[in-house]
Amino acid sequence: HNAEPVMTMKTAGHDSFGAVIFTTKENKKLNRLDDLKGKKFGAVQRSSFSGWQMAQKEFIDAEIDAYEFLSTLRFFETHPAVVKAVLHGKVHAGTVRTGILESMAEQGELRMEDVTILNGKHYFNFPFASSTSLYPEWVLARTATTAPELAEQMVTALSALTAEDPPAQDAQFSSWTDPLDYASVEELQQQLQIGAYKKPVEKSEHAW
Repeated sequence: HNAEPVMTMKTAGHDSFGAVIFTTKENKKLNRLDDLKGKKFGAVQRSSFSGWQMAQKEFIDAEIDAYEFLSTLRFFETHPAVVKAVLHGKVHAGTVRTGILESMAEQGELRMEDVTILNGKHYFNFPFASSTSLYPEWVLARTATTAPELAEQMVTALSALTAEDPPAQDAQFSSWTDPLDYASVEELQQQLQIGAYKKPVEKSEHAW
């Protein structure tokens, strides 16, 4: 639809996010992605960008086919459900969006010292545990058929919102900023052959 980015969302004051791959301290033999061979792994839906696709790319970069490498890849409906599945031993490890572990720790649902981060990566001025590259936050885009005036009105309205405003609190974002470069998202989709890069399913022909 010839869409182009108009603005980028900021969540918890940050315009980027990633995913974290984790297990519990009890799983002392799980410290790297290689250690997950034959283990049960939890993720959010297969179509979830931060709940599976980011982690899948890390497996691929490590030359690991997760679908063959893991004994079980179980998908859950929500990020907290994945965390609870790991904590309760339903799966050996899992992946969720950055910030989920810290948020649940603030709510008393877990202790960060009881969690082991796999494939850990550290980024300047990014406060959350991470195991993947960071990607730009969610985008507001306009299609070619969207009136420029409407896009300008949206930019003006969203720019005026602060984290304290009810709409921002309801939608769980802190503010909006100028659009970032989404090339890294496109590269991930291309590597995983998803989204616009998903290969069409070839229909078999039968002769009758």
